[in-house]
Order: sequence, then C-alpha cells, then structure tokens
Amino acid sequence: MKKLNWAFSIAIALSGVLAHAESDRPLGIQDDSVKLVELPNQPSRLIFGDGREATLMVSKEAVGQYNLPFKITENDCAPSAKAPRCTYTMNMGRAVANFLWTKNPDASRLGQPLKLVYSENQQTNIGPEDVVSTAYSKIARPNVPNSLPADTITCDQMDWLPQGQQNSQNVVMKLWSGEFMTQNSESDMNENQAFFTYGDLSWQRQGNKLILKNIKQLSTIILFPAMTDTSMIVMDDRGQECQISSAGSLTALQGAAKLPANEITEVAPSYLRVKMIPNFKFSLGYPLSLPDGGKILK
Repeated sequence: MKKLNWAFSIAIALSGVLAHAESDRPLGIQDDSVKLVELPNQPSRLIFGDGREATLMVSKEAVGQYNLPFKITENDCAPSAKAPRCTYTMNMGRAVANFLWTKNPDASRLGQPLKLVYSENQQTNIGPEDVVSTAYSKIARPNVPNSLPADTITCDQMDWLPQGQQNSQNVVMKLWSGEFMTQNSESDMNENQAFFTYGDLSWQRQGNKLILKNIKQLSTIILFPAMTDTSMIVMDDRGQECQISSAGSLTALQGAAKLPANEITEVAPSYLRVKMIPNFKFSLGYPLSLPDGGKILK
C-alpha cells in the first residue's frame, strides 16, 4: 500500500508557523512579545508588544464534488451477494487563511503575510493554510456554517447490505475504519494503521443510494471519508456483528484535497479560531525561539 503523503494531511488542516515581520530598516522595537487574541464576534489577531497587529484573513470558499471509487472486496454480512459496483460522492469546500499585517509602521507590509527572517539572505514568507469543510466536519462542528450536501454511496444493487438491514430506510454502520501504510514509531516498521475511524454512522436509504445523515463518534483529525485503499466496515445483522472489507482510493482522496483555492480577501469569521489547531502552541512558540542562532529581524 502506498505511504500516506504527509503533505496532504498537513495541507487539509489549518496550521502553520507564525512570525514577526521583517523590514528594510530597523523599526526601533522595544517590546517584541506577541499574544493571540480571540474575542467574541471578532477575528483572531496577533498583537505585538510594540503595537503591531496581524489579523486572520481568509479566501472565499471554493466548492467541489468528487466521485470516488468504492469497492466491496470481502463481505461477511452477505457472503452470497454479488459484488456491487459503487461510487462514493464526496462534497468538499476549501478556503485558505493566513495572518496578514493590519497594523505595522512599515506601510509596505500592510496586507502582507508575516515573514520569518533568519538572516538578510534567508527570509521566508509564512504561507497560507487550508481551511477544509466536508460533510464530516459539518457533523463534527454543527455550530460552524456549512451548506455542503451530504455525502452519498450509490451502488448498482444493494444486496451487499446485511439481511437485517435490507428493508430498512435507516442503514447503520457500527464502525468504519480506513487504514494506510505508515511507520510504527515503536517498532520502526511500516504497517497498516487505522487513521480514519468513525462509529455509528447513519445513512438514509433511497433506492440504491445511501445518504449520510449522522455520525456519533469521530476519531480522526482529518474529517474526510475513510476512503483509503483499505477500509473495514462493521455492521449489525439481527443482533450479530458482521464485517465488510472495502477499498477506496487514497490517491483520489488526495486529489480531491487539491481543489483550487481563491485569493485571500476577507477578514476571517469569528468561528474560525486558531485554538482549534492542536499544534498551535508549538507553532506560535517556534519563531520566537529559533534554533541554530536564528533570530527575527524587525
């Protein structure tokens, strides 16, 4: 199985490194402390001790729909059923966000991203980060506006469902877990490990189509469907658990994440918070204490 492209997983979460600005001339900064300020009904801001401010800005959301391959490879729930031909339809929105200078004594820096400066010849713009919305993030974060249609699974026949759910309009997957090949930090060996794990997924059946309605348990930092090259579905069949092995396409899933983004033009809404990022504290602290003798030039 292909190794996970870690750039993909990093790209569909809003994260990044925050830094001070550089300038062609010294600004006489006396206080280079910085703090994150997130007040109700206001955008996230970085406020520096010398009065400079950077505000979180965002692009308009681009929306795309993707048809991903979905194949039943083994079926303990309906072993005599013919393998169906299925398609998973995924809906996705993508915006990009970044902190841009809104107060800076160097007027040329206004509206520009922050810049990390190690030396005069080593300077790096802090690039924008993805803000991705899916049907899964809509369920996980109901208070965040999300108008995306629900994801669907469409098959040429539905005999692959367990007998106990054949005539039900509400189809439930007790577990759906997507795996990929990655390095085990303990054994230092490459092995299949679960990355997307969802529990109690409810689907509304309409003919040969399943429409995602709800997920009670989500255990992943990337709110995408478990459409990896190998996945496992556990279902209930009249009080007994049964298992279905399925296959998607990690390559196709990664391709969906490359939906082109619009230009950053708007102040980020107050519900888009940096504190939602698990590694933000590390990201904020890194540029203030650079390794190898690096420093921030003002």
